[in-house]
Amino acid sequence: MSEPNSESPTVRKNQKKASKFVDEPLQIDLPSYAASYSGPIKYLRLLFIAQVCPALKGQALRLAHDYIKTSTLNVSAYEQIFEVLLHSFNEKYGSGDSSGAGETSNNDKLSSASGKIIKSGHNEAGLVYDEEWVEKTTLRAARNRDELETELKNFKVNAIKECTRKGYVDLANFCLNVGELNGAMKYFTRSREYCTSWQQDLNSCLSIVKVSIYQAAWSHAGAYVSMAENFCETQNSESPPKNGDARLISPAVAAARSELALASGLIKLVTCNYQDATTQFLQANCDPDECTADKAASLLTSTNVAYCVTLCALATLDRGELRSRVLNSPTFRLILEAEAECRDIITAFYSANYAACLDALQRIKNLLRLDLFLADHVESLYERIRVKAMCQYFVPYVCADLKLMAEVFRTGVTDLENELAELIRKGNIKGRIDSEKQLLCSLKVDPRYQTFSNTINIVDQCHQRLEAAILRSNLIRHGYTRGWH
Repeated sequence: MSEPNSESPTVRKNQKKASKFVDEPLQIDLPSYAASYSGPIKYLRLLFIAQVCPALKGQALRLAHDYIKTSTLNVSAYEQIFEVLLHSFNEKYGSGDSSGAGETSNNDKLSSASGKIIKSGHNEAGLVYDEEWVEKTTLRAARNRDELETELKNFKVNAIKECTRKGYVDLANFCLNVGELNGAMKYFTRSREYCTSWQQDLNSCLSIVKVSIYQAAWSHAGAYVSMAENFCETQNSESPPKNGDARLISPAVAAARSELALASGLIKLVTCNYQDATTQFLQANCDPDECTADKAASLLTSTNVAYCVTLCALATLDRGELRSRVLNSPTFRLILEAEAECRDIITAFYSANYAACLDALQRIKNLLRLDLFLADHVESLYERIRVKAMCQYFVPYVCADLKLMAEVFRTGVTDLENELAELIRKGNIKGRIDSEKQLLCSLKVDPRYQTFSNTINIVDQCHQRLEAAILRSNLIRHGYTRGWH
């Protein structure tokens, strides 16, 4: 039986995110998008899209429905599809059957009058609840669980360490397949007790990191990322260099480091540490040609990485770093060649063509808001990029024409003045606004005056300290206070 609370915390959290709807029309090939992913992340992303984009809800739920039925034993996720449809039905027709009692299970909600209507196929996705599949899948899952637990018990009785480890891994993968993330975490963690090599320890840590990300347990994921990185460093230090050459890195370690860089970048992103997220994503070796249906991603595709690096780099890196670390990166250049839109955005920003950069960012904004991990950070990153662009725009000017600047930043002069006033107040721009002439003027600082002013301040501080020392000396000499001998 599937547990009522076995659904991913990431899904439950995303139900709260869904208040920010993407209502504008989007050009996205959703089947191709979904084919780029495998495992739990595939239907988690589709369910998120269904919750935030009404225009794509039906198609996203149909894709999730077909994948869950054909590739998993996850009855809980299957029922959640119809719960999403039920929620939409109740919002549209004002029914209170799924009003949000936290203790109400999916099955209770779907057993209501509205739920029965939805299950019969009268919903916007045109899906019919397959009672037979649910029953057969529940029985099959129970049978598979019993078999795996019996095998594991026999392995433990016979003290076969390697078989016991594999038994725990098989049980963990089974739990992932039925949507029990807590069970998967428990069994992957226990399998580490029976590891006999660094590769096995490393693989266990990678599996735990992925499950932690599915659960949105970011601190737990970060701890195991650090642990896995230590295994990689230890193995690398134990591999002697050949013929005096640089130390060779095994393909297994290189692949693991790339996975860890992606996971670490994701952790930094969701915790709003955008500069470190850029660093981690740039360390990942993502080959765009490998992101196919035959080798689908379990977390992020090269396209996801390209968008994450583009936004985080523009928001945090200066122009020199943008060129050396991003545009001239030998590994990231392959991704930029495949993602021309990201390359054009970064190049436009680097070339100070801010109008083209911001226009291109605006065109992909709604697409980025469909991303499971990036959606919550789009507004913040866009605001940072805009502020940075305004600051860099003003650098070469003594006086900037607000009318021309407003055209570049696609706003009115009055609104631009308000934005600039806030940036001046925060100290991001050293200038002042001439509203009458509609100019932004830089504050002229005379270096000689500044030097003399600083010198006078230092002299005044020395006088104050000297007077305080004389006063203290006189007090001690006249016995009003006790000094040190």
